[in-house]
Amino acid sequence: METIKTNTIVKKIILYFVGNFSSKVVMVLLIPIYAFFITPSDLGSFDYAQTIMNILAPIIFLDIWDAILKFSISKKEINHRNVFTTLLLYVFTTLILALGFTFSLYNLGHFNVNYFGLIVFMIVTYALAQIWQYSARAVQNSIIYVISGIVGSIICLLLVLIFVVWMKMGLIGLYLSYTISQLCIVLIIEIKIQLCGYFSIKYFDFGLLREMLKFSAPMMLNIISLWLISGLSKVIVTNFLGTSANGLYSFANKFAVLVTTFGSIIAMALIEEAYDTDDLNKYTKKFTYIIQQLFKFYFSVVIVAIPLIQIIFELFLVNTDYYTSVYLIPLFLLYAVFTNVATNFGSAFQVTDKTNYIFTTTILGAVVSVSGSLILLNYIGLYGIIFGQLTGGLVMMLARAFFAYKLTGLNIKWIPIIIPSVYVITLSLIRNQIIMFILLIANCIFVMLRNKNEIMNIIKMIQKKCSRRIAC
Repeated sequence: METIKTNTIVKKIILYFVGNFSSKVVMVLLIPIYAFFITPSDLGSFDYAQTIMNILAPIIFLDIWDAILKFSISKKEINHRNVFTTLLLYVFTTLILALGFTFSLYNLGHFNVNYFGLIVFMIVTYALAQIWQYSARAVQNSIIYVISGIVGSIICLLLVLIFVVWMKMGLIGLYLSYTISQLCIVLIIEIKIQLCGYFSIKYFDFGLLREMLKFSAPMMLNIISLWLISGLSKVIVTNFLGTSANGLYSFANKFAVLVTTFGSIIAMALIEEAYDTDDLNKYTKKFTYIIQQLFKFYFSVVIVAIPLIQIIFELFLVNTDYYTSVYLIPLFLLYAVFTNVATNFGSAFQVTDKTNYIFTTTILGAVVSVSGSLILLNYIGLYGIIFGQLTGGLVMMLARAFFAYKLTGLNIKWIPIIIPSVYVITLSLIRNQIIMFILLIANCIFVMLRNKNEIMNIIKMIQKKCSRRIAC
């Protein structure tokens, strides 16, 4: 295959990686805090609230932040003041109505939820952070996006150390830490790009709002369907197996979230690149190569991570309540690979303005996930729910690959994907630590040999830069 020039994409990935790397570091640092300072029940409750947050926020605002990029980058003829005035008026009107409706129902006794107010404001700050972050990218100010992500993550970690570790506030501490960190992200971006400064009522365009919602509504439906794959699984776990089981589920999923987070970084760069690509043939050639390489990268990471994580659990977490969750991690990691690549296939629908396919393919995966989870739950418990979720992610990815091929001709080789997928499932069945240690060494050697060209290129690039510095 001809080498595809992806300098722009690589630069964007590096930039977004820097911005999101801090949040990944925070996730890693929070894992031992969860293990030693948060009970599985509290972690399950917090994760459950975040699951509800991730589905309610896009529904309330119709996922309007996805339209920000489309109408600011792709639709260059539209004035930014029109876009952001229309956006802000819609967002704050919707927010006022939603809060009024929610607290009216609460006062009437329709909600019996612990820390209801904290959960509501966590949802609000999350949605506002999404809007301000997408807006920063829309005005091509990726640097402030990066800085806000770093500062927000550091603040979240510090507040967890204060509220959870020092003050022993438990679940309340988790809610406060997350909410305040999201609010800080909004404030940092607003100070720099002054999004509210774009607002002027005369620039409000109802026709533009209608077009933005027409674009984003299918994306919202897609998020609902995607939630049915992953989020509803947590609801099923909580309601059928209890919050402690959801705590184990959530703890194991933290490792897969690291892979998913990196995948989201790549997706951010790829969708901006897709919007900037006018020629469909160029898009197809470029993204066929990229997706094939992403599969190779993800599986290289996963087959090394699985035995390494199991060894770490055996050394440090064997006496904690979370130890048994180690055997769930391989399935979560494979699910993360499938959903990440499914997102990349979804760029074909966005670049062709066929976002309805995103919803269609996700709802198909959701049906498979929910039905599979409910059936297998009765036979293998928590494993059944995760297997159902994994199958749903696989079906969604395959469906998107099929429709992407129909729309753009985007096509990849599947044999290099099937074989490592089967291998990952096999790894999930191994319980012997000696075998895992041997596999860790063997997998590392395999990954280095398989990626030797890429590794050599990186070494040459570093040597070249060092030589230049010495010459100077």
